[in-house]
Amino acid sequence: MRGSILSSLVLSAFLLTLVGSAGCPFVRDNDTDGGSTTDGGGDGGGGTIEGPSAPGSCDDGLDNDGDTFFDCDDIGCADDTACTAPPTLTIYDVRDPSSNFYPGIGDPVAVDGVIVTAVDARTRSGVTFYDVWVQEKAGGPFSGVMLFGLDTPLARGDEVNFRGTMDVYFDLTEITDCTATVVASGQPIPAPEVLDASVLATASAESEQWESVLVEVRGVSVTETPVLGTDGNDHGDFRVTGDLLVGNLFYHDYTGMRTQGDSFQSLVGIMNFSYDERRLQPRDNDDITFTDGTHPGPVTLTIYDIQNPNSANYPGDGAAVGLSGVVVSGKSAPDANGRVNFVVQEVAGGPNSGIYVYNRANADMSAIAVGDLVDLSGNYTEFAFNGDTDTVSEITLNTITKTGTGTAPTPEVLTAAELANAATAERWEGVLVEIGATTCTVASNQYGEFQVTGGLKVDDMFMGSDLGPHSVGDTFDRLAGFLHYAFGYALVPRDANDITIGTVVGPTVLPITSIQDTTAVDFPGENAYVRVVDAVVTAVVPRNSGGVYGFYIQQGTGAYTGIYVYVPAAQDPGSLNVGDQVTVEGTYTEYNGMSELTVSSLTVTGTAAVPAPEAITDPGTFLGNTGEPWEGVLVTVDKGASKMVVDAAPDTYNEWTVDSGVMAVDDSMYFYQATAGEQIQTITGVVDWAFSHYRIQPRQASDITP
Repeated sequence: MRGSILSSLVLSAFLLTLVGSAGCPFVRDNDTDGGSTTDGGGDGGGGTIEGPSAPGSCDDGLDNDGDTFFDCDDIGCADDTACTAPPTLTIYDVRDPSSNFYPGIGDPVAVDGVIVTAVDARTRSGVTFYDVWVQEKAGGPFSGVMLFGLDTPLARGDEVNFRGTMDVYFDLTEITDCTATVVASGQPIPAPEVLDASVLATASAESEQWESVLVEVRGVSVTETPVLGTDGNDHGDFRVTGDLLVGNLFYHDYTGMRTQGDSFQSLVGIMNFSYDERRLQPRDNDDITFTDGTHPGPVTLTIYDIQNPNSANYPGDGAAVGLSGVVVSGKSAPDANGRVNFVVQEVAGGPNSGIYVYNRANADMSAIAVGDLVDLSGNYTEFAFNGDTDTVSEITLNTITKTGTGTAPTPEVLTAAELANAATAERWEGVLVEIGATTCTVASNQYGEFQVTGGLKVDDMFMGSDLGPHSVGDTFDRLAGFLHYAFGYALVPRDANDITIGTVVGPTVLPITSIQDTTAVDFPGENAYVRVVDAVVTAVVPRNSGGVYGFYIQQGTGAYTGIYVYVPAAQDPGSLNVGDQVTVEGTYTEYNGMSELTVSSLTVTGTAAVPAPEAITDPGTFLGNTGEPWEGVLVTVDKGASKMVVDAAPDTYNEWTVDSGVMAVDDSMYFYQATAGEQIQTITGVVDWAFSHYRIQPRQASDITP
């Protein structure tokens, strides 16, 4: 689609003519006297030199040394800058495979004097890059191309010279490793090419020539909305007359207004190709013109209107909205993509006065501080995480402007019970709130959440690890922040000033038997924060990267003496070995029915003998609830004279069973290629629970005896 063997041969011939033998592994015998000497310039009969020592001789169109080779075709010019620099092309050359100068993938490309028509910012790993579309001033077929991943922004109307490398990425032509120099700013942007929507939508040579060109379709209507992506999600696409797909790459406000049957005087945008689809990508609201001549745009409302469905001005989910004169009440630390999200609130405060703002477009927030007054626009949405039963109100940011400075509202003083109860909490969502003295009742989990008296969660989404892990019994004289919703209401402190620590009470020290045996008098209950002292590591489960993500510990022998320890990535203690003696501090949970400790603190105190495996003579011991006392315990199953018989080879999950399914064996630590009918004398390993049954987890080859 983007090239051919023929065009590559044409290009090679062209470059040979233009660049000569630069970089070739041979030396031409160019002399004219019939001898064996080569022509490095000066022996060809002309008497003059052709090469770097004679500036200008390699681009003057003359055979200066009389050897019948002109300029860059002369070996003497191989290292001259006139012959080593990439040729200056046009975008037409870059985009049109029929051009004599069409470059191949990986070839250098140099183009001068083109106009920026669109810019899109992308952020990855905290670094912002810019995809830029440029076009020849004269427009027409093959006049546009995308410059991928520039590290500095350009603006529409900039006239630029660019240098880079030709690439075709999933059938989209783009220039990579690109640099661009601004020659002039504020230049006229080429008028969009007026075309038929069906021409642009149909995969053909005709539609291909308009890729990355600014185009316009007229008199079309919405025929399908939303159009879901290949991942099954709505990314803002809709389809119009002629089967043309219209996208939301540049975040226009019509995304939240899409309605079947809407009619347009015109739609303007860049023709893009992604996920096997051609899309017209409007650059902003002005590129979308309704039949009556208006454009989509935000309706200026108050946060009270947006947060209260009973308001006469309630906009409805997905609407483009604008806020004026609201105060920034909190800012997050940059997320993994460098985005700074924030909350805003009406100056007067009160119920329904605040809302969370998701900075999807990665607008620069460096000059905006908590307490600043701002105007902003975006799309109001009710966002739900996968599997959640309710939503959080938020605005997906499009634009933000600082209009003044002020003071963040004073937090509303409420009770934890009010904020945890959906019936009373909803109106405080997004609002700065505060609770008084309280105690941690559920320790910090792997998501950075803990729970306080009254059932209120406290979340680390703005503070991250600075919130710190908290244990059952920790007390607080004061907790403040904004109220947020994600799988329940949570208080989100903004910084250390929102937390006043009271008297700290450490975790409860318990033996593993008290944690595993629900009938124990000191059974702590799920989500308790506990410490297990001087347990012995009996098995280590490897992480794919070679570290650990979990291990088993045991205290002595017998029922209920072992438990699995889950290690979140942030708490990875490094290498552990069977026989290490450890003290573990963490939260006890039942994960899909499996008892485990989520570690927050781990100390290796020495080494100790691994407890002898518990002798089990009946594989059926692990059927149903009868296996519960042995969960996490190291066991050896041995029927004696009657060996265990393998039912079948390992299944898709590398699990196999013996004796008509009475016991399962899995491969989390060691894979054994069992065969149907094979007889096995002993199987040693730790007992775990998964997929509604107990399993033995051998640790090494010696744990299975034929």
